[in-house]
Amino acid sequence: MYKEEGFISFYRGVYINMVGNTVSNIMFFSLYADGKKRYNYSREHSSNYDTAYISIRAGIGTMLFTNPIWVVKTWTMLHLNERSSKISGFKLTKETVLEMYRKEGLKAFLWGYPISLFLSLYGMISMSVYEITCRFFGYTETNKHDKLWIIPFIAGGASKCSASIIFYPINVVKTR
Repeated sequence: MYKEEGFISFYRGVYINMVGNTVSNIMFFSLYADGKKRYNYSREHSSNYDTAYISIRAGIGTMLFTNPIWVVKTWTMLHLNERSSKISGFKLTKETVLEMYRKEGLKAFLWGYPISLFLSLYGMISMSVYEITCRFFGYTETNKHDKLWIIPFIAGGASKCSASIIFYPINVVKTR
């Protein structure tokens, strides 16, 4: 890649990836917070099923909206042509979107929806592990001391690692 396209080739699709991750995280955590409020969630009193339901709700809502962004990202990374090796950022994303539409129409942006909906479970695993880990270490919404700052840090890392390990093979299949 470096020899043929230069250092910039390692960042192919980074623009759309940043947009996708930003939109995805804003949507997921907004829907998750809304679910916690709507269903009176409390770490001390709510069950793991409550966490799972609120997380799945947030994951499906997010994936329904952001799947086309991830399809564009995949096309951007995998569909190399002479034009795309000379452009990057927003212009590359725009060119990719236009190419997708010209070749396949609107259906190009819908590829992978069934498997993406299944991947919505990623949020459920991640948030469930996070809440269980916080509960295990005694980090509650009423017990947030300065000395306990490390608990959400550990819980966040454990939750993302758990979900990533479980769902990585599915992401590989989806991309291919």
